[in-house]
Amino acid sequence: MTFGLGTLRLADEVRVRWPSGKISELKGLKSGQVYKVDERDAVASAAK
Repeated sequence: MTFGLGTLRLADEVRVRWPSGKISELKGLKSGQVYKVDERDAVASAAK
């Protein structure tokens, strides 16, 4: 997935909710970079 930040240079937080229900949270991501996010590193979400 690719997305832009416009003129921002930092994404405070990016959250990926996987089809399995697991969640990956990444913080302090700099713009202009490529980040690899793997569902195997995600944590189970708390059911509400």
